[in-house]
Amino acid sequence: MSELGERRLTEEIKRDARAENRLYLQATLALVGVAVLVVVREVFFL
Repeated sequence: MSELGERRLTEEIKRDARAENRLYLQATLALVGVAVLVVVREVFFL
């Protein structure tokens, strides 16, 4: 494989990894948000 093609492939892999990390981060933040809402509701509406 040519060096240019290899570099392009490496860049694509990095971009995919970044997009995947962002997705995981959003999912984690969403779960944390739901957990916080549940805890707050339990505390204030007992």
